[in-house]
Amino acid sequence: ARFAVPAAAALWVAALSHATLARNEVWKSTVSLWSDTVAKSPNKWRPWFNLGCAYGETGRLEDAERCFRKVLELESGVMLAHSNLATVFIQQQKHREALSVCRDAAARGIATPELEHTLGVPQCFVGQVDEGIRTLSHVLTRRPAYRPTHLVLRAAYAHRKREELALTHYRKAA
Repeated sequence: ARFAVPAAAALWVAALSHATLARNEVWKSTVSLWSDTVAKSPNKWRPWFNLGCAYGETGRLEDAERCFRKVLELESGVMLAHSNLATVFIQQQKHREALSVCRDAAARGIATPELEHTLGVPQCFVGQVDEGIRTLSHVLTRRPAYRPTHLVLRAAYAHRKREELALTHYRKAA
């Protein structure tokens, strides 16, 4: 009996140590953390969104795409999921899919400068450069100092051989 209490305490400490080590594995990376959260809450959009962001940050674009699609399946009004999915498509050179995602968001009444910027980028890549320039210029009426839009407009105007406008946006982006 004299050793029973210390032995039980030692077992308890060992069990807690094992649990702590197992939990530390989950916290090893953002992907493992959010994968664990998704496994525990598969019907909530926010863990899927954060997992998609983690995958995107590590270059796992197909996994990020799957996560953002799941977010929109669970909650179609999450603006950043539309924008992030379109951005993943742009990174994958799937510009028509990016356009489709942005247009779907607009049809749902989701309109932000960030999403409009994301729409303007693939427009420029699929040969709709003038429409892309109009879209991106409209972004600047709402966010005049938005650097990413100035950089894309610089490239679009350079493509159109309008060097003075390209230089203007380059300077504004600097």
